[in-house]
Amino acid sequence: MLKKSEPLFILILSCSVFLFVSCVSNPPISDYSIARAAHDAARDSGAPRLAPSLWFKADQAYKKAQKLFKERDYAGAREAFEESRFLSEKAENTARVTSPDGGGLQ
Repeated sequence: MLKKSEPLFILILSCSVFLFVSCVSNPPISDYSIARAAHDAARDSGAPRLAPSLWFKADQAYKKAQKLFKERDYAGAREAFEESRFLSEKAENTARVTSPDGGGLQ
């Protein structure tokens, strides 16, 4: 037979388990990889020199995402990686368009 406090204990335990499970998320590995590739491509295209303000924003977003990833704030890291990818691609495109040789675009 259940004591009066046992249903309350079971309810609290169930809620705690639910909250714990719902807070655990998967690391955004693919977002990290895509952001890193975009970041590297922007750097290799000359974005630090040809699109410095966009490069700075992209680099800051990438560093922020890495920090959040290391802190296991995967939701925040995912958003920051997406922002970094977007800004890196924009910086790369700007660098290629403004490059004296056309950025290899023919």
